[in-house]
Amino acid sequence: MIYFSYLLLFLFILLMTIFLYPISIFFTGTLILIFILIKILNKYIFLKKILFSLFMLVFILFIFSATLYIKTSLYLNNELVRGNNNKQSFKEIFFNDFYKYLGKNNMVLLLNKKYDYAPNTEVQALRKDHDSIIYNVKYTIDKHKNRFCKCNKNAEDTYVFAGCSLIFGVGVEDNETLPYYFSKILNFRSNVINIGFPGGGIHTTLEKIESEDFQNLLKGKKFKYLFYNLTEDHPFRAYIGRFQDNVFRVKKDKLYLKEKNLILKSKFFDTMQFDRNFIILFKNLYKNKFETLTICLLKQLNKDISEKYNSKLIVFSYEDNDIIKKIFKILRQNNIECLQIRFDHSSKEDGYYGIIGDGHPTANANKEIAEILFSYINEK
Repeated sequence: MIYFSYLLLFLFILLMTIFLYPISIFFTGTLILIFILIKILNKYIFLKKILFSLFMLVFILFIFSATLYIKTSLYLNNELVRGNNNKQSFKEIFFNDFYKYLGKNNMVLLLNKKYDYAPNTEVQALRKDHDSIIYNVKYTIDKHKNRFCKCNKNAEDTYVFAGCSLIFGVGVEDNETLPYYFSKILNFRSNVINIGFPGGGIHTTLEKIESEDFQNLLKGKKFKYLFYNLTEDHPFRAYIGRFQDNVFRVKKDKLYLKEKNLILKSKFFDTMQFDRNFIILFKNLYKNKFETLTICLLKQLNKDISEKYNSKLIVFSYEDNDIIKKIFKILRQNNIECLQIRFDHSSKEDGYYGIIGDGHPTANANKEIAEILFSYINEK
């Protein structure tokens, strides 16, 4: 009977491995190791009881983190795609979410060893769900290692868009990104720069802004606004220093750089999907530290562009949750402008604002956000 129970348990873990990779790689390996030790030390009753308790503890953590993963996926994958009141079912998430991450990530082709884009690069990004194409678009990187945005590079007035894949424009063409639509509203007469970085956040933005390459790019320019798109994933990304050699930390409300430890240096932490899996467990336990770091980074970003370029920072988000609300409240107390964007899903079909099967903003969403941002600064 006990062997039958073990068999059922491992079959369940195998299913979780298939559908929740890579969360289950860590837990499956641990459980198998403990099981082997239990069999080896079978005659030592006391050790066997300890190992069995450890086995159950790891299994409970496995279930807990998997539940958090599914809960987070239900939220993250649907806010743009279907609106807050029309969530995907558990079955849709459980059986479809895994397939989004199969295959080679085409974004790797754009990156060099310094966690930056290779200049003057084009790549065809194809994402499929089984035999269905989610998107098939071209990403163009210009000579300054930013995503191409049609504009007047010689113009004095300059607008910079920063953030992660939402700003970069994953899943849409070069002429469907948020910076592109903003530039179009300006009749392509101003200089509009897209420094969005897929998988990045405020930490990669601050590093980019302080780089010599960016400073040279803005020489002789009137840097008017920096629009930063904040999401609830950014605090965690900043804390682990994803795509960075060092990590930012806060001590007595002051930022400092610290060398990564061996765990954070591992490629496991630099994968695009790591934080969507078992690390969600730690995101919930340590989110206050993550949020504090993000606030300090945004304050530093605001200080940098204000002192160096006499520019203004506008932080915006179309995620409506407690993390964003908390950060916005503190930022406003520090005189940093924040804009909460809300979409009206009532009269829109599924996929109007978010790419179905992916969740990134569509061309429709980017166009609407560009119009909202333009109206916001125009009214000031």
